[in-house]
Parts: sequence; structure tokens; C-alpha cells
Amino acid sequence: MEFYTDADGRMWRVIDFKLMPRGDKKRRLATGHLEADGRAFHREVEQTRIYWFNRVAYRDLGERTLAEQFKISRPTAQAAARQFWDRTERLT
Repeated sequence: MEFYTDADGRMWRVIDFKLMPRGDKKRRLATGHLEADGRAFHREVEQTRIYWFNRVAYRDLGERTLAEQFKISRPTAQAAARQFWDRTERLT
């Protein structure tokens, strides 16, 4: 499990995901997976920020990369329980 600590000292879980067909649900992928559509920064107090990868986005976990992605990410109002973060799925 990967974590990022923001400038205010708050710890966020880093979750890469792929969008599922027909709906807004997401499937968790291994962090840094090339097929990921986005990256979520999630805190247990029901706060989630989403960063959407583009075609050439960096998927590494370097401090500089995470800091820039966190800065660009936007809050989501969707409850984390609806987003299926609970397990990593393998794509074959």
C-alpha cells in the first residue's frame, strides 16, 4: 500500500484505478499500472481527491510526481464505499 503526505502533514492513501464499463465505478489496480485511468488520494475521513492520467502521465510514485498530481487533483463528492477500492484486480 502506498501513501503520500501532503504539505500540511496529512497522510493520504494512493490508489490507481481503471473505470468500469457502464457506470462510474472504478476497479483498483496495482499502483503504477499502465492501464490506470486515474489516481485517487484517499483519507479515511471520507475525503478523496482524483487525478486523471492523460496519455503521457507519469505513473511512478516519486515524491515530486505525487506532489504535482496531488496539487492538480480535484475533490470528489462520491462516497468512497461506492468506488470499490477494497481489492486489487489483475487485468489479463
